[in-house]
Amino acid sequence: MKAFKLTIKQRCIQFLIRWIGHWRLKTAHCVGRFVGWILWHYPNSKPRKVALRNIQKCFPDKTAAWQHALARNAMQELGKGVLEAPSFWFKEPNKLRALLRNIHGEEAFKKAYQLGRGIIALGAHMGAFEFLNVAFSDRYPCTWIYRPQRDAFEEMILKARQRTGSTFVPAGILGVQKLYQTIKAGGIVGMACDHDPGEIGGVYSTLFGIKAWTMNLAPRLARVKQSPVFFIYVERLPRSQGYDIHLLPVSNDIYHEDEIIAARAMNQAIEQAVAQCPAQYEWHYKRFRRGLKGFYDGT
Repeated sequence: MKAFKLTIKQRCIQFLIRWIGHWRLKTAHCVGRFVGWILWHYPNSKPRKVALRNIQKCFPDKTAAWQHALARNAMQELGKGVLEAPSFWFKEPNKLRALLRNIHGEEAFKKAYQLGRGIIALGAHMGAFEFLNVAFSDRYPCTWIYRPQRDAFEEMILKARQRTGSTFVPAGILGVQKLYQTIKAGGIVGMACDHDPGEIGGVYSTLFGIKAWTMNLAPRLARVKQSPVFFIYVERLPRSQGYDIHLLPVSNDIYHEDEIIAARAMNQAIEQAVAQCPAQYEWHYKRFRRGLKGFYDGT
């Protein structure tokens, strides 16, 4: 990993992140809601504009009032997510695990794990995903592929994420090789299935009826040993009461040789999860920026 020499400004930001990491959860969420309020009301707020565009296109049959309410709630959930993340990096792990209320679908996940064919855990820009590193990976060690930030904060955040059992490998040839090795050994690998996979790493499938460039790595991994595939997300419970982890089995179409059909299976899992917690999907993410010219014009 490339070493970065921290400037005074960067040291101050690191100190601020660590300080926020020791806030009470209710405090972090309270401040996060305020940040969300700002994101919603600021005249030129890009997150608000992008979220509204995505929601309007994904739910064209809903009223404008419904669409605006969802976007407003999504901004508050976004704010809470940003302010709670440092807690998952720096607080005592046992204190954080006490915030876990339920793991929905764990019985099916356990049975699949015991098959010895490995498991693929698909995440997305949704919910309190950083919570998985302290409340899930201690039970089920997982190797995640990710895109390094390549800045002065990368080392700090990576170290924090890996302190409780998760392993993170950078996207690229070596990272993908590590995923294949883990699957062949019967382990668990994870990845965000709504990331842009680059020019040659995906196919066009539909998400909420819209053409979306979708990664093909997960289906290819799944076919190696017919590994069970689950969509995983962390639901942020109301009034800072804790978190629920949801494990949703992905359709067997994920194994289809037709990569468009396999990609659709992943997008269907996202749609299922969003139906359960619509405000906790990160609607400000430009999911449809590739292949749809002008989709985000004006945002």
